[in-house]
Amino acid sequence: MKRPYASVLMALSLVGFGAGCSREATLTPANNASERQRVNGLGDKGWGAAAEFELLRSGERHFDWVVLNQAQVVPLIIDLDEKGQIQVNEATHSQDSLKAWFANTVANFGAEDPLILRTKPQTPLPALEGVAGIAAGAGFTNVFVLANESTQSAHSVKLNGRFVPLTTRLVWSEGGVSSSE
Repeated sequence: MKRPYASVLMALSLVGFGAGCSREATLTPANNASERQRVNGLGDKGWGAAAEFELLRSGERHFDWVVLNQAQVVPLIIDLDEKGQIQVNEATHSQDSLKAWFANTVANFGAEDPLILRTKPQTPLPALEGVAGIAAGAGFTNVFVLANESTQSAHSVKLNGRFVPLTTRLVWSEGGVSSSE
C-alpha cells in the first residue's frame, strides 16, 4: 500500500554555521555559486569526525519532517548505537536481518516513506555507511541522517559516494512528539 505525501509538511528550522567544526576540519571552498563548501570532519568523535560533509549555505535551513497524518506516511527510524548495532522499533538487527526487514517493508508499503538514520555521536562511520548502503539497495529514496550537535552546520554527509541530507527534527503533530534531542 503506497502512502501519498500530501500529509507531510517539510518545515524549516534555523541552523547556524560554525558550531561543531573540529580543529582538524579541512574546508574546501565552493568553486561556484551552485556548489556547497565541503569539510572533512565535524566534531571530535564517531562518524562526524570521520565523514565528509557539504555545509549549509549562509542563511540556509535544514528540512524538518512534520508528520500530519501517520496513516498516510510512516517515517522509518533506524537507530545506530555507539557500537554500530542496529535497532528498529527496539528490536536489534544484524545487517542481514535489516536487509530482510527492508525488503518486506518495501514489498508491503513501497520505498517512498522517509527513512531517518538516527545515530549516537560515537557511532562508527562504517556502521552508518553500511545501513545507508542497505537502504539504497532496498530502493529507499528519501533517506536522511538525523543531525546531532556537532553536525548541525552541515547540509549533507557523504555516505557510500553520495551525499545524504541531514534533518534536525522529526515531529508527529498529534502529540507534538519530537525525536530531536
